[in-house]
Amino acid sequence: MNLPQLKECVIIHYGCSAFGSPEHNIFWIGAIYHDPGKRYFFHHFQKFKEAEIIELFHNLIQSNKEKTFIHWSMNSPKFGFPAIADRYQELTGQSINVYPEKEIDLSEYLKEKYGVDYIERENGRLNNLAKHNGFTGFQSDIEVINQHDSANRLELIFSIVQAETQGKLKVLTAEPQSKKTKYESKFYGLAYIFDCIVTGKEIIWNGKKELEYIGSKTYQTTGNTFYKAVSRKLNNIDLNSFDSINKVCGTNRLKPVDWRELVLDIAINKDEVESYLKSKGLLE
Repeated sequence: MNLPQLKECVIIHYGCSAFGSPEHNIFWIGAIYHDPGKRYFFHHFQKFKEAEIIELFHNLIQSNKEKTFIHWSMNSPKFGFPAIADRYQELTGQSINVYPEKEIDLSEYLKEKYGVDYIERENGRLNNLAKHNGFTGFQSDIEVINQHDSANRLELIFSIVQAETQGKLKVLTAEPQSKKTKYESKFYGLAYIFDCIVTGKEIIWNGKKELEYIGSKTYQTTGNTFYKAVSRKLNNIDLNSFDSINKVCGTNRLKPVDWRELVLDIAINKDEVESYLKSKGLLE
């Protein structure tokens, strides 16, 4: 498991208001890429209106479709591509595509490669990576607003990517963890369903585009097979019946498995899903 070479990447980051704020104000969007030398894209609210910054970001994505956009946790509805697109809709009443065709969440990449304990979580993994590797870009404030701090934050992510591609990134775990066990898409779909139940979210059963996005970005599996699993294999099972679920999810690649173990391995809200399964008599 390796990142693409720097010349094949666009490193991106942005600054916004705190998650609890009434509006998702975008303060700046920045990027570093090669064309062919090191180039900078940086637009700040002091010089550009929010909608203009988003439009320029859209143009950057469109003009670099062949490259992989590397970011830090920008697939969340509250932060990243979905939030930026929603903000543009609020500001202009129009939709805009700010989703790169090829992208890698650096945060998830590092956790999958080195394990979740690769660096401390307290005070933020980015800050701890900066301290552990001697990089600039450490920030004590949640909101990174001024131009100097913003540029340093962007450079920090670039430095992490650069060190990782050169095999020089320092982490707390000694070796990359073994490749993550791969399950059939029905187990990712079942984990998604239970995640929705315990968080009170509406389960999307037939939205192809939405399910493909959830499968590939949230559950790190193939989007199309995830969509097919949810819409075709799982939509008729009785979620309160162990036997009904087991009839569909009792095997993985033709081998008998305990679907509960696989679901709890995949689920985002593991503790809540475990408690829910116990409350329904599906898990002792």
